[in-house]
Amino acid sequence: MPQTGNPRDVLSVGPGDPLAVILGGISNAVLQTYDQQVWKGITGPEQNPNFSDYWLWVEPVSGGQLEMGRRYNFQITQCTPFPCGGDVFSHGVSIKASVIQPV
Repeated sequence: MPQTGNPRDVLSVGPGDPLAVILGGISNAVLQTYDQQVWKGITGPEQNPNFSDYWLWVEPVSGGQLEMGRRYNFQITQCTPFPCGGDVFSHGVSIKASVIQPV
């Protein structure tokens, strides 16, 4: 996260994924309520119409063990709001995710 210097992994969620609809709803709700004051950990078409995928910015989970561009299933395990204290955002959210191993 460039604004705070916190490292993040980016999980890309394509437009055909059902999670994209959920992320879009969350992103819109946060933007309507807080405008650009809150860093929500989601980047998508609401910020830039050239984006088709949603990017979910999560605390590092892979430790360099996951291959970029491969498909994985993740589970969000925790969302924690925090004050940013910076010039750009007043608050942000830390999202933790873990890889779900196929059964």
